[in-house]
Amino acid sequence: MIQNNDIFARTSHLSAQADSHKHEHHQIIIGIAGEAKFEIEGLGGKVDGYSGCIVPSNEKHSFTGGSDNNVFLLDVGKDLIEGNNLHGESDEGLRRLFDSRRYFSIDQQMHLMLFSLASEMKSYGDDPSFKPLVAELVLRSLSNRLSGNAAAVEHRIHGDRLDLNLIQQYIHAHIADKIQVSELAQVCDLSASHFYQKFRDKTGVSPHQFLILERVKVAKFLLGNTNKNLIDICFSLGFSSQSAFTNTFTKKVGCSPSQYRNSVR
Repeated sequence: MIQNNDIFARTSHLSAQADSHKHEHHQIIIGIAGEAKFEIEGLGGKVDGYSGCIVPSNEKHSFTGGSDNNVFLLDVGKDLIEGNNLHGESDEGLRRLFDSRRYFSIDQQMHLMLFSLASEMKSYGDDPSFKPLVAELVLRSLSNRLSGNAAAVEHRIHGDRLDLNLIQQYIHAHIADKIQVSELAQVCDLSASHFYQKFRDKTGVSPHQFLILERVKVAKFLLGNTNKNLIDICFSLGFSSQSAFTNTFTKKVGCSPSQYRNSVR
């Protein structure tokens, strides 16, 4: 049990055997790999490589982990947040973060950050100062993203209803899934047919083509900046097979994924 003024980061594999408990500290769970099912005081959801959940203090939660799951856990002391004791800074956004239980999505940039931090923790996790620093970095990154969502939604409703930034955020948060045009239309509060036409008029490509280009863009980043193997990259980006990934990448980039990796390293 952590103290009420502590903050720690750790990684964990959640058991396939159902567990249920509660604790006095707040907790944030974000998926790194695989999937786990959660229920927080009756609110069901899942945690995977692009989503997580917030469990406020003293709220009962149960979970069941898939065989290959790996999660990033933040244990956050209640007094630390309520007393604004993170380097003495007052931050209303951090306090509001734990006002209620909820599930959330993360973008590709944060996913890669967590993936890298998890590797660093394996190497340097024994350093007692390391885990609190990692925890605060992740906490602030998440707080910034979640507090920005309200502004994004407000802009979507009252401003340009075809918000490409918002569409990109949705794609990156669900990039491993089979994303339908109807889902992207819903993000913008438009019918599928109206969305399709407005999207083509604004971008010059179809929503499906845009989705493929975003996946290829992320693939190029992963090939150039990580050591993830091709099959892992393929399925993490929602391709049905490695051959489908290779064919799409080669068509869009002009060389195979392996050739691209060799050329940028």
